[in-house]
Amino acid sequence: MQVNRSMSSNRTLNVVRVSTRRGVFAALAVALFATASLQAAPYTIIAVEDSANPGSFTLNFGEQGGISSGNITSTDYGLEIDPVLGTAQLVEYYQEVESLTLFGQFPTGEIIVEVVEGTSEGTYDPETHEFTTTEMYAVYFTADLSAFGLESPVLLPSTSTGFLDLAAGRFRSHVDLQWAGVGQLGDPKDPVEFSYTCDINTNFTANAGMLIQLGLAPQITALVLPVDLEDLLLSQLDASTDGFEEGDWSGAANDMSQFLAEVDAQAGFGISNSAATVLIHDAQSVITLLRRPQRFKQTDK
Repeated sequence: MQVNRSMSSNRTLNVVRVSTRRGVFAALAVALFATASLQAAPYTIIAVEDSANPGSFTLNFGEQGGISSGNITSTDYGLEIDPVLGTAQLVEYYQEVESLTLFGQFPTGEIIVEVVEGTSEGTYDPETHEFTTTEMYAVYFTADLSAFGLESPVLLPSTSTGFLDLAAGRFRSHVDLQWAGVGQLGDPKDPVEFSYTCDINTNFTANAGMLIQLGLAPQITALVLPVDLEDLLLSQLDASTDGFEEGDWSGAANDMSQFLAEVDAQAGFGISNSAATVLIHDAQSVITLLRRPQRFKQTDK
């Protein structure tokens, strides 16, 4: 099944997808480049299935039909994060799940899952990197399950929860995502109730701009520093982001070094020692990425 999908963002998003024999995407190489200042939003992250740790999709019919679970064979989605407004939404979602067996004997065939466009909305905590969204999922079953009242696509309202692991210093970062809900099938007067849960392990490509935008900048604003100090630190982060966007990674690293030096100088004074330690660690991670551009470029291809 080939599904047409589109994504809009205030940031330039370059995506390369490789089709498999099923006509779906098995690999996704991404280069994300911010095109505005630190206070601009949103920032879109493209995440793909962690092949080393596949997720699962589960239908639970309780005593009437038992539990059926299948491995997720592929997932890719776009998670739009606005750290300024504190919002999150799934702007794109596509997933394949291996066939399940209902009531012990009826195979569903391969399952395709998408998010219904425009239905996702939620919140994002820039300090903890946790997000919660609600959306409508469209589930397509390959087999004919009309006898059970399942006509593809089955629309399932769900709540998604997740954690964005920026994994500073690594090129592959992680998103833990779970969505779940309840539904009914069969005769509305005597329905069979079921619950569903989807646990997903996905990775995304981290870069210096992302670590600044979603990591360092929110940390600074959360500290409630003196205005002059906050403005100085944010301006240094802004300058580093501009250099990264323009391809001047050496200049961006120098600006980040100035930020690091200022934080170090303020440790124990304008900034608590514990907060300064975290900021310095994350700033050093960004500098490491900026000092190794060749490896980063190879990772994004």
